[in-house]
Amino acid sequence: MEVAHICPDVNPRAGVAGRFAARFYSDEQGIRKPNPELARRAAAALGVDPAGCWFVGDTRSRDVLVARRAGLGAAVLMRSPRTDPDGAEPDAEVADPRELHSLLAAHW
Repeated sequence: MEVAHICPDVNPRAGVAGRFAARFYSDEQGIRKPNPELARRAAAALGVDPAGCWFVGDTRSRDVLVARRAGLGAAVLMRSPRTDPDGAEPDAEVADPRELHSLLAAHW
């Protein structure tokens, strides 16, 4: 599942479009982080309990907070130049997609 605020054509250009069962974009839904409703809608569309979902983002004040407010199972912070030093604490931190892959593989 992809919940994002980026332009919908970015991930298809990256070659990952077919890897998502559902795609939700905040600009299309009219919901902005840290409102948890978009994450809840995505879980509902997949028919899964939000507690079984992970939210991966690069900000504590928006992304990690969304995961907490939506009752998601895990909040993972993937550090970037936009990562804020203060805010909600993630369940895990990763430096890049490779570390995220390793984290996911260790849990599934």
